[in-house]
Amino acid sequence: MFGRSTGRPAFTRDDVSLAGELASRAAICLDDARLYGRVQDIALTLQRALLPSAPTTSPYVAVAHRYVPGSRITEVGGDGYDVISLSDGRVALVVGDVRGHGVSAAASGSLAIKRWV
Repeated sequence: MFGRSTGRPAFTRDDVSLAGELASRAAICLDDARLYGRVQDIALTLQRALLPSAPTTSPYVAVAHRYVPGSRITEVGGDGYDVISLSDGRVALVVGDVRGHGVSAAASGSLAIKRWV
């Protein structure tokens, strides 16, 4: 909102044009921020869904896990892990890392581990 106190001259065409440009740029910034938030939510949901919820149990190996993002800003990336029971009581521990952050890295890293298994 733009306003002037009484006794001040009215806005000129240049003032109105500048106000329109500022409003347009602010709207684009707000739209970009909303889109970024949605992409981050999608990436976090995807990554959490593809990581194992509970490690495989084995009489020979005690497994504990914790996923800590490398950055508090992006919080998601291409890191992933899995624990797989194999024949004869063997257990495979798989850790993978894909360069990048966001939805594509989360999907690539998790799918690469699932494909490898």
